[in-house]
Amino acid sequence: MTQRSPIPVIDLFAGPGGLGEGFSSIMDPLSRPIFSLKVSAEKDSTAHKTLSLRSLYRKFSRGKAPDCYYEHIRGNITREALFAHPDTVEAGREALEEARNFVLGKDDPDDLDRRIQSALGGADDWVLIGGPPCQAYSLAGRSRRTRESLEKFESDEKHFLYREYLRIIRRHKPAVFVMENVKGMLSSQHGGSPIFDRIVADLSKPGDDLEYQIRSLVKPGVAGEIDPIDFVIEAERFGIPQGRHRVILFGIRSDVARSVPELTSSPEEFVIGAENTKVSVGEALSGLPPLRSRLSKEPDGQTHPVGFLTPRTVVFRKVRLVDELLCRVPCAAQCGRPSIDARRPCPKTLHLV
Repeated sequence: MTQRSPIPVIDLFAGPGGLGEGFSSIMDPLSRPIFSLKVSAEKDSTAHKTLSLRSLYRKFSRGKAPDCYYEHIRGNITREALFAHPDTVEAGREALEEARNFVLGKDDPDDLDRRIQSALGGADDWVLIGGPPCQAYSLAGRSRRTRESLEKFESDEKHFLYREYLRIIRRHKPAVFVMENVKGMLSSQHGGSPIFDRIVADLSKPGDDLEYQIRSLVKPGVAGEIDPIDFVIEAERFGIPQGRHRVILFGIRSDVARSVPELTSSPEEFVIGAENTKVSVGEALSGLPPLRSRLSKEPDGQTHPVGFLTPRTVVFRKVRLVDELLCRVPCAAQCGRPSIDARRPCPKTLHLV
């Protein structure tokens, strides 16, 4: 059997690389990676350090990273020493080629195009992932900016950074793309018109001879046939112990879509099935070894390894801790008077244990 090369992935507005990590973690039955990150672009210098460090780590087989990597993680050697170490110098060079500290919309787009073209090596089947910054679409960001100035909000360039994503689609024609953003995108407006409708229309036809089907990962159908809310993935319904809701647009190039008739005949096969039960934080952390903060200099008292705490115990103990702290300071916000006895709770504080 001929071994197929990993599918190339390009990650724009990558942040510290969470979406790319997900793609990189997918293995075939023989534990070979199905996807391979080729270029990730992020403007924030701190996030870029994480991107390049994780890229270096992935250059080695799982569990085979050299000791100097872990020495850096422990804080025993600097980042510079790690990337210059004989055991990692080649991997470090490749990592810095892959992870680019690049500002989309400001830095030279031709430079990014050249790097993408070189990294793809002529591949036609590849994946574009990522999403524009979410501050312009998030409810919190919109509320804050509206208070400052409605005109400033309307002129915020972040509204249209998705056009940089669109430009890459038009220029390099990925077989599929996965675009992620906050739920607030669905209700965000610009100039009186919904920004979501504009984005979907642009992504559906980014060029005269280029079209994409825009699909949901949780509801069968394409944009125009299903409601905007159907593009929202609620993470807690899919085995993730977090109430994280994100809009995910799954674009499939029209010629690729035509080659898969099941997209029309059996569209339900191409969506993610929700879990019957939700996963709690306690269940996700159960079994992990106990950790100690490196910030505290005081000796350990009674310890409670995270792996042996139930979610209820964790929450209740946090509430009790906050309650005890409130009882040691004036609590005018609670009852208009300071607590007289630190051992006794303020009448209006909450005790669960």
